[in-house]
Amino acid sequence: SRVFFSVVGLWPWSVLVRMRAWLRPSIQRLPAWRGGRAHGAYGVRGSGLGASPARQTPPEVREVIETTCVDVDESGEYGICVDETVEGRRRAVFVPGALPGNILRVAITGKRKKLTQGVTLEVIREHRGSVEPLCMYFGACGGCTLQQMSYEEQLRTKGFRLRNAFERIAGLPAQHAALIGLDVQGSAHGAYRYRNRVEFSAADGGFGKHRRGSTDLVRIEECALQSSVADRCYKEILEYLGEQGQRVADGIEYVSIRSARSGELLVNVATRVRSDASISALAGRLQERCPSVRGVVNSVLVKGSPVGLRQVDEVHVVLGSGFLEERLGDLVCKVSANAFFQVNTPMTETLYRHVVDEAAVTPSDVLYDLYCGSGTISLFLAKHGATPPRSILGVEMAEVSVEDARDNVRMNGMDVASEYVCGDVGNLTHIVARGGHAKPDVVVV
Repeated sequence: SRVFFSVVGLWPWSVLVRMRAWLRPSIQRLPAWRGGRAHGAYGVRGSGLGASPARQTPPEVREVIETTCVDVDESGEYGICVDETVEGRRRAVFVPGALPGNILRVAITGKRKKLTQGVTLEVIREHRGSVEPLCMYFGACGGCTLQQMSYEEQLRTKGFRLRNAFERIAGLPAQHAALIGLDVQGSAHGAYRYRNRVEFSAADGGFGKHRRGSTDLVRIEECALQSSVADRCYKEILEYLGEQGQRVADGIEYVSIRSARSGELLVNVATRVRSDASISALAGRLQERCPSVRGVVNSVLVKGSPVGLRQVDEVHVVLGSGFLEERLGDLVCKVSANAFFQVNTPMTETLYRHVVDEAAVTPSDVLYDLYCGSGTISLFLAKHGATPPRSILGVEMAEVSVEDARDNVRMNGMDVASEYVCGDVGNLTHIVARGGHAKPDVVVV
């Protein structure tokens, strides 16, 4: 069988890694790795090292070293520095906000989860590709990282990290067949205006993003990651809620704005109780001032559930449509307010075309699409490959995404046997047995 891992993350990049079935022992070790992320470290502001968690009091300083940052963790929050100040000792020190190329004086503050942590006392040399962040909120807002690094350097750093993970963690040699041709491609949008969905949390009548590693809210009035059209819509929402007073704003847990490449928007207002009257008034305002808004929905969260889990009990369409339509090549995709859809649409299409080329699906192939979301990657394969597969099995835990996948089959008139199942991939053996599915020839994860 042919196994493919696809990644399109928060950052505007994509990569395709081809893995054959004989790599499974290495693959199985990968989920245990977390990239050395050191949660809760104390961070300092200034010198371009602002994107760091906050604590009320500084930790005890155990020693001070001079060190060079060589890498970043998978979140971009922590730089990985190499300490060789003691002969015979080589250790990694995780420093919030440090970036490759930085030479720093660092205070070692201790260990957390067996990881040595430190804070920056002085920047001796700036990192590679140093640029001025575009966003006025960068460093305080926890919505993104690496704005102080040029886009070209971001791509280089991420490519290095990805290859290093497979070589060091999975134990693959540099010239292994799975790594030949591994590449990180940039987006035409660069580091900004690429996200098709941005979410803004609410607290104390204000809206914005949480500080990294904190529940404190940073109030923001614009976001450089979303489209300019979505930014204007967000400002209208803030203006309206400011006029209505804290009583209306206090009933909202978060607001998300989805964008399609057509320019259409879908606004999702999440509350604890159904709020038809107040959200209908907001929808009317948006309809008047933001003609790009295709729909406004009210997502009612599960009673008593932590807001961070985003557990939705009911969805009510307040205005227009409850979903957007997006195109990936010739595939028309339904994107509901709470369904999963890759956040970088152009790079998603680029990635999927690579998958089509590498998978080389044949008419006799059985295709498994695991963690399938709304089924876009398997349906793209069926639509754009030389021939569609014999059958598709998609597995996804989010019911709303599974419903979108089934609708996408119908909307595109797909002439291929397909079943999209709401379930846990951990129970795949049971799902396959219960549905009487054949063993897979191609697996997309």
